[in-house]
Amino acid sequence: MARILHWLIRCYQILISPMLGPRCRYIPTCSQYAIEAIRSHGAWKGGWLATRRICRCHPWGGYGYDPVPQKAIRFISFQQIDSQKLLVAVPLRERLSNPKHSNHLG
Repeated sequence: MARILHWLIRCYQILISPMLGPRCRYIPTCSQYAIEAIRSHGAWKGGWLATRRICRCHPWGGYGYDPVPQKAIRFISFQQIDSQKLLVAVPLRERLSNPKHSNHLG
C-alpha cells in the first residue's frame, strides 16, 4: 500500500506538478511531505498526515518550514544500558599502587 501511494505521488510530481507550477506555501512541498510521511509513518498514518497538510495549504493557511513529525517511541525498555550503570571512582592513591590501574604503557 505504501509503495502504491509513493508511486502515485511520484507520478503527480513528474506529470502534473510541472504543468501547475510552484504553488506550495510550505517547505518541503506537499507532495514531498507526503512521501516523507508515508516513508516514516506508514501508509495509514502517513496518508493522514499528508491529507491534513494538503488541507492546510490554502491562501489563508500557514506557510514556511513544516517538517514531518517524528515517529513516537512506543516501547520503552527498562533494562539498563552501559551509560546508565553506576561507575565507582577509584581514588588516585589506589590507582597508583595497583598495577592494573597504572597509566604507563610498559
